Amino acid sequence: MSEESIRTVVCAIDDSARAPAVVYAAVGLAEHLNARLLVVRADPRAGQGEEPRAAASAALQEFMLSAVPGGVGYRAATETRVVPGPPAEAVLNVAAQEQAGLIVMGTRGRGFLGRAILGSTARDVLKGARVPVAIVPPSGPEIAASVGGRTVPRFGIVLVPLDLRSDATSQLAVTAALGTGSTHRPLLLHVTDEGTDHALPRERLNRLGLSIPGGRGAKLLILEGDVAECIVKVTKKDDVGLVILGRAHDDAGEVACAVLERSRAVVVVVP
Repeated sequence: MSEESIRTVVCAIDDSARAPAVVYAAVGLAEHLNARLLVVRADPRAGQGEEPRAAASAALQEFMLSAVPGGVGYRAATETRVVPGPPAEAVLNVAAQEQAGLIVMGTRGRGFLGRAILGSTARDVLKGARVPVAIVPPSGPEIAASVGGRTVPRFGIVLVPLDLRSDATSQLAVTAALGTGSTHRPLLLHVTDEGTDHALPRERLNRLGLSIPGGRGAKLLILEGDVAECIVKVTKKDDVGLVILGRAHDDAGEVACAVLERSRAVVVVVP
């Protein structure tokens, strides 16, 4: 995957209070990628005939005009679509039909002790997506700002936790595509067991950093302990705006959930 391959961003929203933050983050990502943005809402009226569908479409258009300051109104390449059917299935179908390179969506909400950050729709999309999925936390991220009548990406540090036992090619390709939205070099993180020699992991991290397309290189960090706890610790300590995770074979997003629950970073899960 390259920046050029992410030509369409599909943003899935519902009618919750978190929808404006999700769209605003999607605008920032699409603006950085110079990509077409398609905002999709699953609405049962879309399958109930022409008049109900028109009402659902008008409601979505009204939302887009009022919810996001500046960004959407100034983007010529933003489209909207209402679709019937179960939300996760609808989002995945639209993403496949439109050959999207990135899906952006939100969480169910709640917080650290309230859990339930990832609802069933987000989990189903993560399981079924063949492209990266960017999940916007309920805390209200700040990866975009409206400046001078347009949306400017402000990604902060891009954190890339790597499992050195897995193929990191896709993660690093997404890092190359999104990392130029930051003024910082990407930060590659590897979490290892306590008491492990760091020399070999650091050597491998260094090679991976040098292999990131675009030639910017990367900063390296090795920590010991629990993976999720270490990622959260780094996101809280540093100005991390994006966390780019690889999708574990048997995980529907537990690490992503922990990060979303306890930080303000947008989490991008790469299949």
